[in-house]
Amino acid sequence: MKPTGKPSLVVEGCGKGGVLLKTRIYLSNGKEYLVPYGIERLNENFLTHKDGSLINGMVYFMGFALNPSHIASLEEVNDEPRKVQDKPPYL
Repeated sequence: MKPTGKPSLVVEGCGKGGVLLKTRIYLSNGKEYLVPYGIERLNENFLTHKDGSLINGMVYFMGFALNPSHIASLEEVNDEPRKVQDKPPYL
């Protein structure tokens, strides 16, 4: 395997600091789906052709398929565990 010059501690598909990024896909009919890819990777590998044009057909993920031409918006979310505050002393 050829060295790529990228840091070896950052996992592909992760954002800065190795936080796993996911993307929430909102469709024009109001449905939403969560996929385990960041927006850049999702766009480059699943939603567009090599020339950058949008795929007008079904794209299959685990458990569902969608047509990218029906995507209303994309929202990138990180998969960091949320910090839970301690209970107030009066509870």
